[in-house]
Amino acid sequence: METAQQTYERFAGAVEKALASHPESIIAVTHGTVMSLFLSRKGQTDPLALWKDMGMPSYAALEVPGYHIHNLVTSISHGAP
Repeated sequence: METAQQTYERFAGAVEKALASHPESIIAVTHGTVMSLFLSRKGQTDPLALWKDMGMPSYAALEVPGYHIHNLVTSISHGAP
């Protein structure tokens, strides 16, 4: 079983590797737990609170370098009630 720290390190490493090949922009897709771990460490927020706020689907746009969270959408409405 992977710890939260190991999960973060694995995903952050993959993001860094992708940015090394494509520094202009990348898209990374993951599930909410990994996303909240990554964003909370980069944005210095509480990962549990972030995870609880996230709906499905959620996405974040980050500015690099520095991983500043430019836009965080935690719930997308598809027009259905």
